[in-house]
Amino acid sequence: MRIALLALLVVAAPALAQAPPPQEGAITCSSPVAPNDSGKSLRQRYGKDAVVQELPGAEGETYKGLVLLPRAADRRIEVSFTGDTMERATGLAIRN
Repeated sequence: MRIALLALLVVAAPALAQAPPPQEGAITCSSPVAPNDSGKSLRQRYGKDAVVQELPGAEGETYKGLVLLPRAADRRIEVSFTGDTMERATGLAIRN
């Protein structure tokens, strides 16, 4: 079963963006992705568990995004950004 959750992120303290990646826990407005996160900050925090991929969009379109925990079937998180530069996270989808 595929469950998609799209959440708009709200402003959080910059210190939260540098927290270590969560192993488990609830998804909130600041964890595992904070609104001020960029593709670069997430790749630094998650290391090899953050992969840039083309993600499915509306009506067969695709867009460049970042997948957190790509090998974890029950915790895969797809992060979308404003534009291809991945400067600011705008939403996330959880796939399982």
